Amino acid sequence: MKLAGTVADTVTISLPPQATEAEVAERIGWLRDSAGGRADEIELNLNLAAVGDAPTRWLAGMGLQPRDLHAAGSPMALWGSTDDMCEQLERRREKLGVSYWSVPAATAGLLAPVIALLGGR
Repeated sequence: MKLAGTVADTVTISLPPQATEAEVAERIGWLRDSAGGRADEIELNLNLAAVGDAPTRWLAGMGLQPRDLHAAGSPMALWGSTDDMCEQLERRREKLGVSYWSVPAATAGLLAPVIALLGGR
């Protein structure tokens, strides 16, 4: 994180998918501390590991299901209605500063309504 904070324009915060919001916030804090005055210039990326209850091979390969991420309160999972998912993404942007999401192809189609609502915000 120290090197990324000093030179990177975009940083992916890489943690297990069931990591809690507090764990993600801690990593982002390390990055921001290293970045100093340029912290707000760095685009933060998280991998979205689950959308709703749709299982993915990747999670199953780790012995996880979307409900495990939901139970942990992982910021790398979205659940609920389209409006709920929009609110979760907006809150994560406000609280954690995450503005860039990587999405597994298997769940990308499930996000179409979310993207339509968030477009331009």
